Amino acid sequence: MYGRTGQLSSPDSACHLREVRLDQDWQPFSNGWRECNSRFHEHTIHCDPDWMEEHFKRQKENVRIYFFERESQIIGAVPFVLSNQRLPCELGPFVAAKLPFRFLTLQGYTPNMPAETSFYDMLFDRILQAEFDAIQLSHVKTPSFLWSNLRSSPMIRECFSFYTPWGVSSHSLIHLSGSFASYMNKFSPKARKNRRREIRRLRACGDMQFMRVTKISQIDEFLEAAHEISQKTWQFVRYAGGSAHGTLKW
Repeated sequence: MYGRTGQLSSPDSACHLREVRLDQDWQPFSNGWRECNSRFHEHTIHCDPDWMEEHFKRQKENVRIYFFERESQIIGAVPFVLSNQRLPCELGPFVAAKLPFRFLTLQGYTPNMPAETSFYDMLFDRILQAEFDAIQLSHVKTPSFLWSNLRSSPMIRECFSFYTPWGVSSHSLIHLSGSFASYMNKFSPKARKNRRREIRRLRACGDMQFMRVTKISQIDEFLEAAHEISQKTWQFVRYAGGSAHGTLKW
């Protein structure tokens, strides 16, 4: 979304919106931040304070957390990250130029905040006061309140223009059936030999514990474990991100 000049008054006088950067002293808000996250069932690791501090430790000055506070309690926590990117200016199949843009990117798929229009208007009104050129929202679920608000809010229509180069895409679920033996039979003899050798090497490392993730509440624990493992791989060192750049699609 691209911002245009405009500003609305705060519609919710009983709620205060505070902006805190990650390079500032955010520790006084840490407990309230975590308690706030626990009240949202779609909460992801992208809004976890410990994960954010580690993941963005080299660019803390670019992280903005918007806290909704009511009666000394944090009732909403929405992190954005500012980054400099280049937006291609395309003429048919040709890229005529790449324009420098400052993006504010929402972390996660949906913000941890009350699903009320007044709160969303307050958030975007505050964001409009920041120095940026575009807001980037990735993997927004179409049944979510965020998606509905983006399509129906008079404030959004007044102050922003939509740019969705790929439109709305569906995320498919793959049903895995059969046994591991039948799965292995799909590969060549050499590939099966390599897989079995890898399994033997894995078993030689010690006891293994397998965990099946079937609930949304288990995703954070899974991502934390996957991120810890990813940090030990050469891909993490080379690309400075590893599994942190991955997404889960439902």
